[in-house]
Amino acid sequence: MQTTTRRRTFLKTVGSASAAGMVALAGCSDGGGGGGGQTRFTYAGGENGSAPYQIGLTWANEIQGGTDYELSVQTTGGFNASQRQVGSGSVDMGAGSTPDFQAADMAHPPFENQFDTNILFTCAAYPFPIAFTTADTDIDYLKDTAGKRVVTGLPGSTVHTYYRLFMLANGYGWEETDPVRVGGEEGFQNLQDGQVSAVITAGVNNIIGPQAQQFIQTADEPKLVVPDGEEPTDRLINAREYVDNWNITGGVEWEFNIEGLGPALENSVYSDRSSYKTVAGTNTHFATLDMPDDAVREMVTVAIENRETLAEGTGLWAGFAQAPEQFATLITDQDAEAAPFHPGAVEALRENDLWDDSLPVAER
Repeated sequence: MQTTTRRRTFLKTVGSASAAGMVALAGCSDGGGGGGGQTRFTYAGGENGSAPYQIGLTWANEIQGGTDYELSVQTTGGFNASQRQVGSGSVDMGAGSTPDFQAADMAHPPFENQFDTNILFTCAAYPFPIAFTTADTDIDYLKDTAGKRVVTGLPGSTVHTYYRLFMLANGYGWEETDPVRVGGEEGFQNLQDGQVSAVITAGVNNIIGPQAQQFIQTADEPKLVVPDGEEPTDRLINAREYVDNWNITGGVEWEFNIEGLGPALENSVYSDRSSYKTVAGTNTHFATLDMPDDAVREMVTVAIENRETLAEGTGLWAGFAQAPEQFATLITDQDAEAAPFHPGAVEALRENDLWDDSLPVAER
C-alpha cells in the first residue's frame, strides 16, 4: 500500500488541558443538498446498533430540528471501514472508540497508511467492558474470562478494543484468550448454545444494546460479569500499557447504576450492589477540514445546548451531559501529539466557555 504523506498543519500551544469540551467535532466535506432547504451531511455510524450509530442517530435528530443541516447516519461496518470512508471523502464524518481513533491518527497498525491525518474530534462516554454469561459458568469477574472463548464483537468493534485494553493493562492473560469476532445477535445465541463462555459488551442499563436486553429477559439464569472491585480499572484512565505503549488515553472514572439488569444482576456476585465504579471509555467524532466551519459550529453548539435531551435518547451521551468540561482532557496526551480541533468546533466550544487555549487548532 502506498504510504500516505502526513500533512497536518495546526497551531499548538503547550500546556495541560483543563476545561475543553467533549463535542469538539471534526470537519469533512460539503455534503449534498438535502430536502426541505437543509444541507445534508453523512455520518459513518459503524455497525447498526453500535455505540457510534446510537450517538449519531440522537445527534442527527437534534441537528435536523435545530439547524439548517441534516445528518444522515450510515451503517458502514467497524471503525476501519468508517475511517477509510471519511478519509476518502465518501462520507462526511464518523465516530469510533477514542483509542482506535488515536491509534489511526498516529498511524499505528492496523490503521497505518489508511487515515487522512487532518482529523479532529469530539467524544461521548460509555462504560468500560462488562460481560454476560450464565450462572453455570465459573466466570464471576471479568478477569475470569482469560483463556476462554468469548465473543468480542465484529472486526473493528469498540467492544473488542476496550476489552483488549482492559485485559492488557491489568495483566489478565489476553494472549491466552480466544476472541470470537461476531455481532451481538449471533454472539448471544452462541452463548446460549454453549459454544462460547461469555459475551463481552460495553454498557449497562439503557446503554446496553437490544441483543443484551433480550438475553437478560429470555435466557435461563443470565449472569452479569464486571471488573473485580474498583481498583483494576483505575489504571485505565491513562492506559499507558495499551498495545506496546501507544500512549492512548483510556477514559474517566464513572459510577454506573446496575439495578436495571434484573436477573443478570441477581445471579452475579454483585447481587447486593446497586452500582459499580469503572472507567468510562470515549467515542471520537471525526471528519476532515473540508467540512465548513459554520456547519461544524452549529452541530457542536446543538450538542452542547441539548446535551440533556441527547442523554435521554441514549445513555451514551450521559457523561457529556453531566460534565462536558471534562472531556477535552480525554483526547489530549502530554506524551503524544494531539489531533487538532476543527475551527468550527473551537468556535462553539469557546462560545460556551468549554475551550482550552492549550489545545491544538487545525489550519487550512
